[in-house]
Amino acid sequence: MLSFKEIQTLVVSKFGFTLSEMTSAEDLITLNLFKSYINFAQEIVYAENKMTWMKKQTIISLKASYSTGTITATQNSASITGDGTTFTRDMQGQKIVITDTTDGDVVYRLKDFTSPTVFSLDGKYIHTGAAGMTYTIYYDEYLLPTDFSSLIEIKEVDVLTGYKGEGYKLLSDYRRDTIELLTEDTTSGVPAEIQFIGFSEKAYYDTGTVSITKGLKAVVGVDTAFDDDFVGRSIYIGTYSKLYEIASVESATELTINKGFGGDSVAGGKFQVDPPIIERIRFSSSPSAARRVPYVYYKKAIKLQDDEDFSPIPADDVLVLGGIWLYAKNDNQPWQNVALNDFEDAKNRVRGKRVGSLPVLVKSNEA
Repeated sequence: MLSFKEIQTLVVSKFGFTLSEMTSAEDLITLNLFKSYINFAQEIVYAENKMTWMKKQTIISLKASYSTGTITATQNSASITGDGTTFTRDMQGQKIVITDTTDGDVVYRLKDFTSPTVFSLDGKYIHTGAAGMTYTIYYDEYLLPTDFSSLIEIKEVDVLTGYKGEGYKLLSDYRRDTIELLTEDTTSGVPAEIQFIGFSEKAYYDTGTVSITKGLKAVVGVDTAFDDDFVGRSIYIGTYSKLYEIASVESATELTINKGFGGDSVAGGKFQVDPPIIERIRFSSSPSAARRVPYVYYKKAIKLQDDEDFSPIPADDVLVLGGIWLYAKNDNQPWQNVALNDFEDAKNRVRGKRVGSLPVLVKSNEA
């Protein structure tokens, strides 16, 4: 497999450039255009095809409900205080059912984590309130993988609707006697349904600042509170628009990402852990027991940015030829139709269709 840098090298050479010599301001603008065309070629392949290599099977690990201790809630206040609780940040956005001393079970969503004993609700507590009330927190919302495109199947769970109307099969009527956000329905088995609910309103965590050196994996925070629950989550660092996976957390101010940072070094920059660009689903009825739910999905194209990035497409020439065609088209080259035909042949090879030999456009670059 060719790295993103190797693909760039082949594409730019077709137009008389040498990648290592493209250092002037004008050349860098041209290079960014080449990069965008290579990524656009990747998007074309993903948009036109649904192939086996685009599928991925994984699981959602449902968490057991939490009800340790008691809470105090005051009417017209959004803050709740726990007694004997160990609230955690990953409870943000989850459903809490509070047994109000006067009004019975009432449902809210947890908004902002403050400490193991303090959380805010998604709105002011409008019920009577009291000290020492029992409650249960249900983990019914989960983030999908960052490369999620569309659902293929999920074991034993019906899909209600896609929030963007993207054709998820509707398996029940639109009219419902209850809205899931406000229902107390729970299950100790597999939840009956899921619903796609869009993106989070805010990042999972973005307090403090971070520093990282280009090419390294170590992230150092100031005024941060990293913890083990960050492992496996995604992070934006500075203004570099690439998501990295958090591989480990060494302390409240130190974590490690899964690969060397591809952007310019950052000192005291902003960051976002699980930024609000990742799709979410909500289970109904709310799961109360830990359980693993298998599912299969189609992956979407992830933008190639770092020189060491690799495309999942199982053929290197399709991105080389796609980048060449798109730049030739933009540059109004007389041979752009030949380049298009070579790109089409490469896409057919990816689909498993038998076509001719490796195109001359690539052969000439290797000569």
